[in-house]
Amino acid sequence: MRAQDGRQPEAIGDFDRVLDGGGDDELAARALFGRAVCRLRGGDLGGARTDLREYVRRFPEGTNHTDADNMLRRLGS
Repeated sequence: MRAQDGRQPEAIGDFDRVLDGGGDDELAARALFGRAVCRLRGGDLGGARTDLREYVRRFPEGTNHTDADNMLRRLGS
């Protein structure tokens, strides 16, 4: 919800806490993709690329896989 309110730094912290749990479930997939989007919106292109690459690697059947691929192409990755 913080990400939707434009509070990217706080949202990234929330996503970090989820990802620190180390799971490979739907919640982790959503957190990783959400963090990538927040980083992109905040101008952290390198961090966004890293997260998107990790999302594609870890979640090949993930809900946002196509979006992640498209975003990586637009970022030149």
